Amino acid sequence: MASKVKSIIAERDSTELEYREEINPFNDIMQCFGILCDEETIITGGSLDPSVSGFVANIGSAYFSSNGNLYKKTGALDTDWTIFSGGGSGNVPDGGAINQVLMKLSGDNGDFDWRDENNNLDGGTF
Repeated sequence: MASKVKSIIAERDSTELEYREEINPFNDIMQCFGILCDEETIITGGSLDPSVSGFVANIGSAYFSSNGNLYKKTGALDTDWTIFSGGGSGNVPDGGAINQVLMKLSGDNGDFDWRDENNNLDGGTF
């Protein structure tokens, strides 16, 4: 059974919001910084290297870093993040120049594909 998006995490005036009645989908969705796929798995991002600085999330979660890398949470510690290594380049293009992203999570594995600004397809499995 596929995971359903349970909530969207956004921020308004430095206050974290979770999609319930609080988020205005026509305004706050533009501030979205994470998606909660079920009660345990999140897809989020930021400027950190979570394997060094740590980031609290459940195993199986994904983290997009502004340095162009994608990480998967693989252990119980806040620093147990493994860099995604798939496809030809091994990471998402630097600068976030991505036109299309498709991610499918299933249990402990996931397929990840993206198209860069030149519409080149890359991806892999993590």
